[in-house]
Amino acid sequence: MENNMCVGEVHEDGRSAGFHQCCRKGSLEYKGKKYCKTHYPPNEEAKRKEREERWEKNWAERKKEWKRESNQERLISMIKKLESYDKSDFEKLKKLANKC
Repeated sequence: MENNMCVGEVHEDGRSAGFHQCCRKGSLEYKGKKYCKTHYPPNEEAKRKEREERWEKNWAERKKEWKRESNQERLISMIKKLESYDKSDFEKLKKLANKC
């Protein structure tokens, strides 16, 4: 291992689960070790935070959409139930509601 090489680890290509040392020149120093721009820890942390923020935003949008769909399904179900009642049932419900 040469002193001027990046100490970052890179996942092996193919089916193996191994890693090897990055082959780029280490141009940035962090805590006494040399890194390339890609594996420089502050850059990796910034990229990770950006990725997590995008994921959180996307997840929040999905949850809103699922909730809206769920509410729509419940509303359709309620409408179908209401359609099955006749007018006399509504009058009974109004009387019960007035008593409360």
